[in-house]
Amino acid sequence: MKKNRFLIGFLLLITSGSFAQESFTLKSAIEYGLQNNLKMGKAFNEKDRANQREKEAFSSYLPQVNGTVTLDDNIKRQAMVFPANPLMPEGATVRMGTQFNTGAVIQLDQTIFDQAAMLGIKAARPNKAMADLKYQQSEESIIYDVSYSYYQVFVFKQYLNLQLENKKKQEQLLAIAKLQLDKGVIKKNDYNKILVTLNNTLSQLSLAEQNLELANSRLKNVMGLPLDQEIVLADTAILKSNVRLAKESEFDARNRTDFKLQQTQIIFHDLDARRIRGTGLPRLTAYARYGVQAMGNDFQESFNRKFDYSSIGLKLSVPLFDGLKRNAQYKQARIDMKNAQADLLLNERSYQVEYSNAKVQLNKSASSLENNESNLKLAEEVYQTTTLEYQRGVAGLSDLLNAEYSYKDAQVNYINSLLNYYTSQLDIEKSSGTLKNFASNL
Repeated sequence: MKKNRFLIGFLLLITSGSFAQESFTLKSAIEYGLQNNLKMGKAFNEKDRANQREKEAFSSYLPQVNGTVTLDDNIKRQAMVFPANPLMPEGATVRMGTQFNTGAVIQLDQTIFDQAAMLGIKAARPNKAMADLKYQQSEESIIYDVSYSYYQVFVFKQYLNLQLENKKKQEQLLAIAKLQLDKGVIKKNDYNKILVTLNNTLSQLSLAEQNLELANSRLKNVMGLPLDQEIVLADTAILKSNVRLAKESEFDARNRTDFKLQQTQIIFHDLDARRIRGTGLPRLTAYARYGVQAMGNDFQESFNRKFDYSSIGLKLSVPLFDGLKRNAQYKQARIDMKNAQADLLLNERSYQVEYSNAKVQLNKSASSLENNESNLKLAEEVYQTTTLEYQRGVAGLSDLLNAEYSYKDAQVNYINSLLNYYTSQLDIEKSSGTLKNFASNL
């Protein structure tokens, strides 16, 4: 029985540990980030706001119903003066009305024609489209940030593994050097040189661990993952074939979300200018009114003597002069539209430059990675050969340390070019407006 309890407890411990640690591919990490990053919640709220603004715009052409209830205490009633006449030679002054007046009115208003309101409804559509595009921008931003952080973790982990391998080799070499020192084959200074090299590797190993930890934290942050939760990369190898070389013919500024957003903003500014001008046109509304009125000199009586009334009618509102306010607002809106058009042209050129630079960087980083990868293999072969020659007494310690320095230098160059390579991939996808396609094709 005790054995069974121990076994059950051990299995629970293993199971709980597995739940505390999640494994993510690059694709699943992006999907998790799109669902849990707080930026997406804010973008969704903006989409919802745009939907509510569209409803608000449509409401201007829906029936408007309002009710009013009044209670008046005429503390001092208004006087009416009757001039002298044959019936009243001396004239008369009479206080009109009653002490208390109560009333309730309900009125329905229906807009029949309002040019500004109609254009406001049209403007709600590009406003909603802009919210959708901003939501897409947030998605692309998260795809870029998660991918970049994922690549960082992947590359820094590779660098950490290289440093661990260096540490292992140098510890073995130091053990051999210790035996040689004890036998008097080498000098104490030669042993110390190897020890210094090992200490430098330990320092680089500590820095690599720190960089990996920071990269893990950044990845969890952009994914929206709790910082105290362990994360494991399921992609043990990211194939370089995922990165495609860019072609000039592939670029089209219209594929970029920010370009589409600027186009929609121009439409919005145009409609806004037309809406402002539309406020100068007559506005026609229909109304239906029903009310109840009661009056009396006694407070209670004012609620008993009731008279109802009703009416229907049309109302035409004609703006005549507003001090040139509307004209100034219209000109400002037109200036905003012209500036948006100018920004679109300027940004289209900058998008072309951005893509061209990203294309050059991608092709350059691909070539650099290929060279550094070959050089790393060559440097490793030289280091291994020199290590064997040193152990056999054919090569000197200086030859070994030089080979080791070249090998470490090749490692750093390889790691830097690998990260540049992946970053260049993201930049070319971003500049060409294909980040979402990149994520879906992983």
